[in-house]
Amino acid sequence: MMSCGGSTPELRALGPIGLVRSLTAAQIGEPQAYFNARYLLDAAAEKPIPATKTLGNLTRAFVERAFAEMRWPADYADMVRHVNKTLDEPDVGRLWLLRVALQQGGLLRKYRGAFSTTRRGRELLAPGREGELYAALFEAYFEKTNLAFMDGFPADPWLQHQVPQLLSMLQAAPAGALRLGELAERTVVDTAMWRDEPYRSAFEELCDAIRYRLLRPLEELGLVELERRPRDRARYGSWPDREVRITPLFRGFVVPAPGSPQFN
Repeated sequence: MMSCGGSTPELRALGPIGLVRSLTAAQIGEPQAYFNARYLLDAAAEKPIPATKTLGNLTRAFVERAFAEMRWPADYADMVRHVNKTLDEPDVGRLWLLRVALQQGGLLRKYRGAFSTTRRGRELLAPGREGELYAALFEAYFEKTNLAFMDGFPADPWLQHQVPQLLSMLQAAPAGALRLGELAERTVVDTAMWRDEPYRSAFEELCDAIRYRLLRPLEELGLVELERRPRDRARYGSWPDREVRITPLFRGFVVPAPGSPQFN
């Protein structure tokens, strides 16, 4: 588990950073994961959503409706539709991860063959509690859920547990931006798990794992933006590096940990 320090109702300490729980709806806006989480919780609060009998997933009827009404990157929505004429939950990986995270975070539960919003989930949907819901969603993704189950990269626990350090690095970076390669170079991993393959280096594999396992949900939460950068062949070979830049929402949600020299 990630190490935590002291916290208050407005601020939670998480390693070298603090998470602000008192953001307003206007400060949060409508990042994709937050919008989609509210959509799913609202739907399950209004009426239990049936689960499939075989795998216990969201039903195809609900997935089709949610996929049309939730918010996705345009390229993602187009890609999913290009591959699948009809959609089951595993076909929409981001929805699948969201549903699992909400369950792991105690905001959604499956009971008697249907998904329902929990009491805590209903409470956090109330007006004025947007900041608490956003913080709970962050915790559901990065502390309650094993994100490795969604990809084929090594299930290295050190990687996910370093999210607070990753956020601290971005927070302290000049102009709030670092290259993905720089983040990978500063990340502590289990070296036995990250070994070179015949056509792919361990470094490239680690970069992609950070990008897809950690930065993608952070991007969906509206905390970072990934941009394309020119290839630095001298340092990274032919691997296309990407710039990671923090957003205004990041600056409001992530602060230096209480007690640090930067905290005020």
